Amino acid sequence: MTVARFVVIDRWTRIIAGGILLCMAGCRSQPALVPHIGVRDAVVMAKEAPIVVVGVAKSVTRVASCRTFDSSVSSEKLEDEWPLSLKLVSLEVENVLKGSSDVREVSFYRYEWCGDYVRNGTPEVAGISAGSRSIYFLRMDNNYLRAFNDYTYTHLPLWSGRHENTEIQGDSIDEQLIWLMMSPGHDMNGEAFAETLRLQVLYGDGLAPENRTFRHILNLLDHSDALVRAGACLAVAWNFSGRYSCLEQPYITNAPESLSWAIEGARNSGKQREEGLRKIFLTNPSRWLRSFPHACDELDILSLHEDPEVADSARSIIDRECSTYSRARGRGN
Repeated sequence: MTVARFVVIDRWTRIIAGGILLCMAGCRSQPALVPHIGVRDAVVMAKEAPIVVVGVAKSVTRVASCRTFDSSVSSEKLEDEWPLSLKLVSLEVENVLKGSSDVREVSFYRYEWCGDYVRNGTPEVAGISAGSRSIYFLRMDNNYLRAFNDYTYTHLPLWSGRHENTEIQGDSIDEQLIWLMMSPGHDMNGEAFAETLRLQVLYGDGLAPENRTFRHILNLLDHSDALVRAGACLAVAWNFSGRYSCLEQPYITNAPESLSWAIEGARNSGKQREEGLRKIFLTNPSRWLRSFPHACDELDILSLHEDPEVADSARSIIDRECSTYSRARGRGN
């Protein structure tokens, strides 16, 4: 087990601390902040955001009325207008992954959609609601703490519960994020975890090699909590090959009704994936290899397949085609 080493960026510490002291009082003065809308994935945000924390939103308050901004506030310039209102999010901090490490409560600003029409899923897209736990990516702007991006994705929702600092594993910020997203913690809603683990695989894309993510989820199939096992089975069936039989286990057949749609989808997608695997991989492995940019990682996943024919074939190809590849790379949990 590798316990997380939390990152404190020295050159930011005094700036962040000053801004946080301002915002601990509630950020009562209304700042003149310009919206910044940039579609960023978790990998980019983890690298570029100077502050990364885990916390539970205590309140979300509108501090400025709805205002329409032009396309200059968006990095992609795809829309002519952006109806946005400035909101203040009060956050109870549980873990600090990057930035000042001695803060337990902060408030930060974020522009959110306020238009009276729907655009690409708005206003629901990446909204923040009181009581929700997330990984937040933040930055300072003129001594005000604000979301790294406005309107769009600037946080990763967590349904895995609360984690103590000493429990978090991973040497890098990326590894810590994926561990937090997929590791059951304290005070967890089991049904929510079971329903959303399959989605966390998608949200965490790029944070860790897929074979490492697969191995981590595979370990959860032996967890003591039946809902955790159900979530792991659904995550595998939706996203990977190798454990389709888990869908016949009691933790799936006796699962709560709330999981019925996810189970049906897992059966369909898992069946299609396994059929395609046998049709292509076992008959024409070269064609299969060309369809994956990280074929050796995919082969590592297949080397753990419950079908011995698939597993043996994958190991044979690894030995032949992946001379510099070490399967131990995928075992770091």
